Amino acid sequence: PGAALRIQPGCACLNWRDAYHDRGVQCGQGYELGRDHAKLFGGHDRMSGEVLEFGLESDVYKERCDRFFKRLSFNKCLSTSWEFGSLGHWCYVGNWCEGVEKVKVPYAYAAIRMCTEEDGFLNVTSPEELNRLASVDSVDASLLGRASYRWAAETWKEVQGTAGRGDSPEEAEDLELQQMMYE
Repeated sequence: PGAALRIQPGCACLNWRDAYHDRGVQCGQGYELGRDHAKLFGGHDRMSGEVLEFGLESDVYKERCDRFFKRLSFNKCLSTSWEFGSLGHWCYVGNWCEGVEKVKVPYAYAAIRMCTEEDGFLNVTSPEELNRLASVDSVDASLLGRASYRWAAETWKEVQGTAGRGDSPEEAEDLELQQMMYE
């Protein structure tokens, strides 16, 4: 029964940094730039336009690729989306991985695989541990949080109680003035 969920030999997620440095993956060939920019099952060469839509010199590419994904020294699965919600988690695996649905990365010794709970998602990791991982790899902790946790748009009124604001009378008065200015 549990064997069906077991990760096949050779199909464990690759260390993110190694996928780029040792396996020939170009950042953006997977979900690094978001779900809408990863047309993995379309059968076309990912480097023909999707990655270049942002441009290798764009702020988005530099933020997500150069200063984030290419620095990650762990192999945990990350979210497919930088937007609200997520359709799943993913990672790179060796192109020799057999017995699971995967998509070969063109011109690289790697494939893209959707993850299962057995892989280890970071969305069950404490914020403190995420901060530690971010510190180890010198990446922005807020980016690691976005790539790890499922999140949704909330209005300020829905979350202000969890933000530690508006608790004292002075803070409540300041907040009320700010809200009146923007209404």
